[in-house]
Amino acid sequence: QNEADRAVSAMQEGTREVAHGNEVIASAGEAFEHIIGAFNVVSQQIQEMSAASQEMAASADTAINSIEQTNVAANSNAKAAQSISQLAEDQMAGLEEVSASVNVLTNGINELQRAVAYFTVK
Repeated sequence: QNEADRAVSAMQEGTREVAHGNEVIASAGEAFEHIIGAFNVVSQQIQEMSAASQEMAASADTAINSIEQTNVAANSNAKAAQSISQLAEDQMAGLEEVSASVNVLTNGINELQRAVAYFTVK
């Protein structure tokens, strides 16, 4: 009977150890479920960060293109301003020539008036 008691006790101990093992396995399963959930959250966050960085890169490209276009427009405006400045200088030189011609004509008219006055009978 002593042997039977020990055998029953050993079986009960084995049953308890199996039950405890089942509890440990169930706990490990729950831990893995939490790990998988956390991994899925991190994976989704990485995808969102990747999408955000792609949007930022696209925005940076757009900004760079806008800056380049502004630079081209500024260079074009500078060239146009230089052309306008040169035209203004040329026009001023032309006006100075016209003014000099007007002075010459005025002097000629004054001389003609004096010459005519010389022959005018009073």
